[in-house]
Amino acid sequence: MSPVVRPGIDLKDGPLLVALKAKVHGKDVGVPDCEGTVTTKCPWYAPELFDYSLGYGETIREWLFFDKPQRAFESGTRKRRSLPDYIGCGWHESRKQQRKDFDGLKRPYNMYPQPMEGFDWHLFEYEIRNCDVCALYRLEFKVSDGKKNPSDDPVANLQMQTGKLTADVPAENKPSGKPKGKYLVIVYS
Repeated sequence: MSPVVRPGIDLKDGPLLVALKAKVHGKDVGVPDCEGTVTTKCPWYAPELFDYSLGYGETIREWLFFDKPQRAFESGTRKRRSLPDYIGCGWHESRKQQRKDFDGLKRPYNMYPQPMEGFDWHLFEYEIRNCDVCALYRLEFKVSDGKKNPSDDPVANLQMQTGKLTADVPAENKPSGKPKGKYLVIVYS
């Protein structure tokens, strides 16, 4: 069975975790079970399951499916968590997010290196705490903005600036004990 394709929607986390809870309780939510899709039937191994040709004006395509929860393994010196995938690339966990309002977890994974220039692949794993029955996966394929230039990214720019800050202050820039400028005092009666 093929994963459900959701063209151009950019789904939110809440409804996905609600669907996962319903599935765990035995309800049909319209999303198929696709065992092994995360690793062995990904778009590179089973292109017949994933039509990633985008329509006119479409910039994002998403697929939904249930699979067994995957356990990422730690690799490398930076201890980044990875899921095994095809040779030369892999899904790398970026950050785990706890969703207390839904009693669940969201694990985003980035593909590195990206297999197709001009496009980004992301995998999101949703699971309910203390439940190993199944996990809901959202595979996202979207048009990328190209390579990010740190000078164009305000957060990266700020991080670079804060990295250059030191605790030493030159004598000419040290604040004196006296306030500078004149003060205007307004008295209300």
